[in-house]
Amino acid sequence: MGFIPASDVSDHFVFDDKNQPLSAFGTLHGPVTSFNIGNIISAAGPRVPDYTQAQKKFRVATILVSKDGLLSEDAMRLYDYFSARAEETEVVPYSSGLAKGESNPFYLATQGIGQLDTRIKRHTQRCQH
Repeated sequence: MGFIPASDVSDHFVFDDKNQPLSAFGTLHGPVTSFNIGNIISAAGPRVPDYTQAQKKFRVATILVSKDGLLSEDAMRLYDYFSARAEETEVVPYSSGLAKGESNPFYLATQGIGQLDTRIKRHTQRCQH
């Protein structure tokens, strides 16, 4: 995302077999293909703007589409709660089926560099008579 200098990006790998089934606490099997930031820069060029000028704050929205009309106030509160978690700066709990644990929101996943803003800002103009 351009948050850190290229020299600080560690090497990565991808699994060659991308059709492996995913499951909680499952194991993926190799072989893998390794790559580094040099490979990406060679293929796509350097990041523009670079990390010193890259956007760090993002406004995001959750759009909820319901089939049978408006949801109840309680349901809307639930979706509002989970949408607002995107802004968190501390570890958050999660559950997926029977698996439970802790997860890093965007801020922590980006080492405190990136921030998400989920608020809807209303801009109103005062009428002058």
